[in-house]
Amino acid sequence: MCVRPMWDATVSSPASRIAVPRAHEAVPPPIVEIRHVSLLVVKPDITAYRTEHLDRFGERFGDVPDLVVEVVSDDPASRTRDYEDKRRDYSAAGIPEYWIIDPAADRVLVLSLESGSYTTAAERRLDDVVHSRLFPGFAVRISSLLAE
Repeated sequence: MCVRPMWDATVSSPASRIAVPRAHEAVPPPIVEIRHVSLLVVKPDITAYRTEHLDRFGERFGDVPDLVVEVVSDDPASRTRDYEDKRRDYSAAGIPEYWIIDPAADRVLVLSLESGSYTTAAERRLDDVVHSRLFPGFAVRISSLLAE
């Protein structure tokens, strides 16, 4: 799905576990893959682009988004992929903000890219409200987005 939220961004989510809040307009999406110069191609659960960066959002491939979100599956390979591999890959691609939603750990980790590597900007529980540094006014209670 592609979501055109009320804040200044476009969000795409191929993850069926994410429900769209009613206040947002959903439109059919392409499945977006992020292409990076190192030929790294990944399919994040959610990508967000600020309005001034919508030219990065193509029909099939998107260049570096402003925000990526991954929902960790409850298996060791997914945990390693989301916490280590994608963290390394997304920082190398220059993605400014990376959220890791970990339902099994009741945790949302908000990472901010500083000097080429991620630092923890916030760590919250799923029932807490999480704010984006890049999208002023965007705040979401993650538990309200996760489908039962």
